[in-house]
Amino acid sequence: EITASVAGIIEPTLAEAEQQRVLRKPPERLDAWEAYQRGLWHFNKYGPAENQTAQTFFRRAIALDPNFAPGHYGYALALQWDIWHYSTRPFSEVQGIPLDEARIAVSLDGKDAMAHAVLAHMMMWGGEWETAIAEARTALVLNPNGSFVISMLGCVLGFGGYHEEALDRLRQAMRTSPHDPLTWLWTLWTGAIQFCSRKFDAAVETFRQVVRLRPGTQAQVLMAASLAYLGHLDEARDLLPPAQFQ
Repeated sequence: EITASVAGIIEPTLAEAEQQRVLRKPPERLDAWEAYQRGLWHFNKYGPAENQTAQTFFRRAIALDPNFAPGHYGYALALQWDIWHYSTRPFSEVQGIPLDEARIAVSLDGKDAMAHAVLAHMMMWGGEWETAIAEARTALVLNPNGSFVISMLGCVLGFGGYHEEALDRLRQAMRTSPHDPLTWLWTLWTGAIQFCSRKFDAAVETFRQVVRLRPGTQAQVLMAASLAYLGHLDEARDLLPPAQFQ
């Protein structure tokens, strides 16, 4: 527990310091690792334009070093966010380049826990539930203290139907890295799993947290659905734009 706590504090702090360092460096002078870190910085800013910039830096990392696994799985994640979070690409594409890039990352560095975690995520969106869960557990063995790795196991478990363990893993990820830039996403997944478990009261409260952390996400629509299941139809309607009822 002490090791996990220390790792949870040090890892995001070092990552932030590294990203701040590369922000001060001219883009044309970045090496593959620095281009990847610059991509992560834009990726975590959240937004369609920031995500496009992140992809540019991930592609640059790959161009500078095609054997650099983080460039490939960073690019896979950013493409997947285009599909799922921003709806700028058709959903069918998740089983195209994003899955291929994640597989390339694992083939390049089979000991990189992040590579396995991202591959698990891509497999999940293709409906390969048990394979995705096995891949996520492999990632956890490689890095049992990595908050991103823990969260991805929680995600694939949750959407694969293993709700209780999923919620435990997502809580573990948030304990491990309480100030992580992806805390809002882990909270969103928690609410979605509570919704799928028909724990609508809990889901409403969780989605309220997400709306405070990151306005403009799917949380508001999911909160409206939860309220509707609870019979609070007027409150649910107030959360949705008028176009939803046309």
